[in-house]
Amino acid sequence: MKNRISHSFKHHLQNALQKKFNKKITSSFLALQFTLVVEEDLSISRETARKWLNGQAIPEITRLKILLDWLEIDANGFLRLASLKVPNNYTTPSYFKTLNDIVQDLDEDGKKLVIYTAWSLNKTESGNKQNFEDFYNALK
Repeated sequence: MKNRISHSFKHHLQNALQKKFNKKITSSFLALQFTLVVEEDLSISRETARKWLNGQAIPEITRLKILLDWLEIDANGFLRLASLKVPNNYTTPSYFKTLNDIVQDLDEDGKKLVIYTAWSLNKTESGNKQNFEDFYNALK
């Protein structure tokens, strides 16, 4: 699962950078451009940029949100949530297993972001009245 997410992130990042800057992007260029749009304490090194570009790392949630907004990357496309086969019943064991597979390699903030997105889809699509905390705890 982690490789699929990393590959998806790498693909979306490279495409968005190509679209925004109309050239092949180096890690030095990405580090500089990203640093220009964030507060100083959120700047990144060339090494971090290289890992992002090669799909070896995914930014933590704060930088990821900035990156997705800055480059106009669709979060659903990045996470590949739109392509998941979602069951009609959002409380089935297979639904929770799929969701657990997606979030297993993410940090706590990333897990909550993905789970919150799934919970929102759950409420919207199924009309389920389950609150977020109950939904979140069902995954543990």
